[in-house]
Amino acid sequence: GRPRSPPPNAITEDDETNDDEERPPPTPSQVAQFLAACQSPTGGFGGGPGQRPHLAPTYAAVAALVTLNRPLAWRVLDRPALRAFLLRCADEARRRGGAAADAGHGCGFAMHEGGGEVDARSAYTALAAAELAALDVPELAARSGALAFLARCQTYAGGCGGEPGNEAHGGYAYCPSAACAIVRRAAERAGDRAAAGVFLSLSDRFP
Repeated sequence: GRPRSPPPNAITEDDETNDDEERPPPTPSQVAQFLAACQSPTGGFGGGPGQRPHLAPTYAAVAALVTLNRPLAWRVLDRPALRAFLLRCADEARRRGGAAADAGHGCGFAMHEGGGEVDARSAYTALAAAELAALDVPELAARSGALAFLARCQTYAGGCGGEPGNEAHGGYAYCPSAACAIVRRAAERAGDRAAAGVFLSLSDRFP
């Protein structure tokens, strides 16, 4: 097919490598246009235009859009499609959960459809993107079982590994704590005391 034109302000192979001082910084509108080109029609964002949606660039793109200008973010961000993408990531994790899924344990989120990693990062990036996009965070947490999954990532020493059964790692300590705080705050904000109580009991594991 015909090559796609690069999005506004994209860096191309023809660009000089030493013209940083000459290149004006992108405007918020140009950044938003680039991120819009990275958004998948089925929801979520890829790392670049035309790439498959993935939770890591989805989190980064949503955070960037909201940081730039919230009204602008709402014009670019396809929130219903984002919700559908997050639910598909939860379904992907559940399909691969094996015995844990059969036993009704939380399986969290996969980083992307078709084989993405299921770990503490994926749970955090999914829930953080949902919170930034003003989606129903308690619903997504309940349907994915993300907090129960994160609780299974905690080790006897108190830290957290990337996946259940992994050695505790300092780099993963932030993800469960932040995810639990996001969900609990969302449940309290919605006035759902029952849900907030459940999430509180789980989040207390991550002081």
